[in-house]
Amino acid sequence: MKKLFFALTMAAFTLNAPAQYISPFFTCMPEDIADYLNAANRKDLIDLYKAGKTAKVENLLKGQSELKELADDQLTLQMNESSLFQMKLLPLNDTAKVIAVIRTACAPACDSKISFFTSNWKSLKVSDIMPNIALADFIVADKKSPETLELLDIPFFSYAFAKDKSELIVTLDIKNFLSKEDFKKIEPLIKPAITLHWNKGTFVKD
Repeated sequence: MKKLFFALTMAAFTLNAPAQYISPFFTCMPEDIADYLNAANRKDLIDLYKAGKTAKVENLLKGQSELKELADDQLTLQMNESSLFQMKLLPLNDTAKVIAVIRTACAPACDSKISFFTSNWKSLKVSDIMPNIALADFIVADKKSPETLELLDIPFFSYAFAKDKSELIVTLDIKNFLSKEDFKKIEPLIKPAITLHWNKGTFVKD
């Protein structure tokens, strides 16, 4: 944690005040992070959204990508019909920020991957920032059973940033994976979501 804090604090000294907002980070991020939106696409999305227009562009795969939400520290982008991209600035201190990126794919159950970066886009180790998320986090403690575990043997974890808070909502997206009959059996046995709280450079469970 000390090494992480030092690295992020040093990175913060390279920033000027406007770069504390998410828009400049989004437009200048490495191409492989939002791999079918180039810098011009991203700038167009920001400009269209700020102008009050539908913020939609043709991406590099000839599909449509739309900026759905934009705040000072967070944005949500519909990359295509089945994938979502979220980005958030998380405070480390008065100047240093951690950039967090979620990519979610749905087919139809949604599964997410999360990445963390310094303010100059150096990758950070996820395990230094996030606790391990396991199926056991979602099973009601007094209702564990072999049947529960059997039905949930392929869990799908979907991530989303909370609005106006430094929180991460992790959802067990099992409804879109199981049959209606199996989901009805398992629904009373599970928590649909858990919340992770941002605390001094790491996410922590309740």
